[in-house]
Amino acid sequence: MSTSLLVRHSTPFPTESLLGYVLRLTEENGYTSPWDVYKIAGMKGNEIKLRTFSLNKLAAIANRSETTFDGIKFSACNDKAGSYRLLGNSVVQTDLNIVRPHFCPQCVGKNGFIEAYWDLALMGACPIHRCIAASSCPKCGKPLSLFRRGLLECKCGGNLMEGTQLSITEAEATVVDMIRRKALGLPVSEGNSALFPIHDLMAMDLRYLLLVIRTLGKFRMFPANTVNRKHDWNAVSAASRVLTDWPENFILLLKDIASEPGAKGAHGIRSQFGGIYSALFKRKLTKDSDQFEFLKVPFLGFATSEWGGGYADRKMLKRVGNRMKVGYLTQSEFAARAGIGINTAARLLKSGVVPSRRVKWGKGVRVLVDPDDCVIARNPTGTVLSMTAAAKRMGIPRKLLCALKESRVFDMNSLVSRRGGIHELDLDSFTQKLLALAPPASETRQSTNQTKTLKSALSWVHFSTETKVSIFQALLARRLDVVGNSDGTIGGILIDSTAYRELLPEPPCVDAKTYLVPKEVSKILHCDQIVIPGLIQMGLLQGIRAPRGLRITAESVKVFKQTYICLATVAKEACTCSRSLVSVCREVGIAMISVPRCNVECAQPFIHVSDKARLLKASAQSSKSFKDKTAARSKEFFQTKRVWNSLKNEGEMRTNQTRLPEAA
Repeated sequence: MSTSLLVRHSTPFPTESLLGYVLRLTEENGYTSPWDVYKIAGMKGNEIKLRTFSLNKLAAIANRSETTFDGIKFSACNDKAGSYRLLGNSVVQTDLNIVRPHFCPQCVGKNGFIEAYWDLALMGACPIHRCIAASSCPKCGKPLSLFRRGLLECKCGGNLMEGTQLSITEAEATVVDMIRRKALGLPVSEGNSALFPIHDLMAMDLRYLLLVIRTLGKFRMFPANTVNRKHDWNAVSAASRVLTDWPENFILLLKDIASEPGAKGAHGIRSQFGGIYSALFKRKLTKDSDQFEFLKVPFLGFATSEWGGGYADRKMLKRVGNRMKVGYLTQSEFAARAGIGINTAARLLKSGVVPSRRVKWGKGVRVLVDPDDCVIARNPTGTVLSMTAAAKRMGIPRKLLCALKESRVFDMNSLVSRRGGIHELDLDSFTQKLLALAPPASETRQSTNQTKTLKSALSWVHFSTETKVSIFQALLARRLDVVGNSDGTIGGILIDSTAYRELLPEPPCVDAKTYLVPKEVSKILHCDQIVIPGLIQMGLLQGIRAPRGLRITAESVKVFKQTYICLATVAKEACTCSRSLVSVCREVGIAMISVPRCNVECAQPFIHVSDKARLLKASAQSSKSFKDKTAARSKEFFQTKRVWNSLKNEGEMRTNQTRLPEAA
């Protein structure tokens, strides 16, 4: 079957739209719709789709070879599924707008054809005439269709040149001009009054350029609550505001996203900037592409320096090379950078030696460290001493040195080892700080009645470790006068005796006849020794904290014993356990006092002495009732067993009687 040729079959222009070429053939040959051209070519509905467009049939009626349309066709044999070609540029279906065409009537009237870049969805304005593209008929007001009479003539006969197009801003014109130049392969424009990153954008592929414009426009519209967010021109207009004065307006966009109510409580870039982060970092197209670095650098720069709401992952920072600030360090990264173990790093951060912050991360908490606050050197000179060796070197007890370290009286500015301890630089610094408190030797008072050495002041056994730590705090704060040094050591520091006595009151005098130790009280009350502090805390016993431990008044012990009795004592007398008596007390309504044990979850119960007889009686009744129930259950069990055995024997006899005749 031969195919008829069109009367007029002009050659397509190199930058002409394929569907626009069919519309031009329709107009030149006097047809009213491109359907007439498709009908002559014998093309069906599925043969005019972008990917399955039958170019061979169109070329046959246009008297052209199929290779003539290679430059303007939408698909190529080696393209992946879902991708298209536009003037040799790779695009996806969402980048195209074929159903609702739009273009500049002035450009079409001047050129005589529709250029291919008007098939892009984001090409909603003309950068040459600085006006919005025509998308509807000025006569009937309906949207334009591909199946109209001509390039500038609607189906209703209206002339598209008669419409009035709205003007656009300089920034919007710059965005659509970049799209046009990239699609046509034109060089970069010289003018850049809006301070766009033109060179970075024009270095991208057309598909990436459209993705950036659409992404920035989308997230610029969300904080502004713009209506009709799906409109492509709104996205271009919003993106132009972000790209203007780069990168300040881009940083403002990120601040608006971070301030949204739905983002509160998120402290990681992935959770705080989830959508825009996925578009710039997690897409398969952009993950390993260097064309997005001009976006990634200010994005991560804002996250690491200006944001302050979380931290940037090291994996993201590696993608932009060494041009980024390191940002916050995690606990493990801080340990690796400082050259210490993870346990040592955790101890330093928890104690506050190294400033840190804690942020919510999912269901847990993550510790972050600012690198600028890390004052610990990686490789300090000198050695690390154990606590025992350091205490011996200073001439003070090890327990006191540990207390000084925990109370932060002892400064730690050097690196500690993985096994803990004190660096000799810190030890020497603390020693020199104490020795520097003493005046010159010529001003030292030698009278022993007015002075006391620090060694003798610390050797008084009645003072607790906390009291001895307060002596060092008073020395460093200049609240305790140092009048000299007898031997040049820390122990030889001479302090004023009068100021020393005013600072530290004498320990309380404890009479052995009036006060008892906790071990003696536990024997008298027949209770655990670890409940004595709980009884004092509850106000049931009276005592004081002496230098050598708790001391309880004998009078309060006597009163308590006359009033209360330990439930364990009653249980021993009733030949049962405390747990059973607790249940009995709850049944009969006997009040109990539960006293907590130190470092133990369970408490020890006490009852009033007046309730002892009642509890023993109730316990005996409960025991008798339990024995009666047990005996009744045993009797019932054996009766049931006898009945069952009798039935079983009777069944066996019947079975044997039935089998005897058969055997005979």
